[in-house]
Amino acid sequence: MQTEAEADFLVTKDWLAQQATYYLQDHAAHDPSASPVYGRLAGLPPLQVHVGNDEVLRDDSLRYVAQARAAGVAVELYVWEGMPHVFAVNIGTLQAAEQALLRVCAFLSENLL
Repeated sequence: MQTEAEADFLVTKDWLAQQATYYLQDHAAHDPSASPVYGRLAGLPPLQVHVGNDEVLRDDSLRYVAQARAAGVAVELYVWEGMPHVFAVNIGTLQAAEQALLRVCAFLSENLL
């Protein structure tokens, strides 16, 4: 949340803290059911992670990928230059969103069929 705090115009540290309060209710933030970063990752199926290079959650995404790989999980990681949080919902507007969707479709076809 420190590295890209100025670059991500959609998500701020204060906003995330407020949302975490709503989301967590009485759960601890380090509870694996609240955050997959703290869960046991061994045995997960292949993962594909897309993250904007300019998003405040980038470092958490990179940490999750590193932990999954260390646990023996096959992971495809795509870091999208200049993209903010949830950029992929902007299909029809952002070329990167369309490219991400195509990669997700290919990944699903490879891993589910």
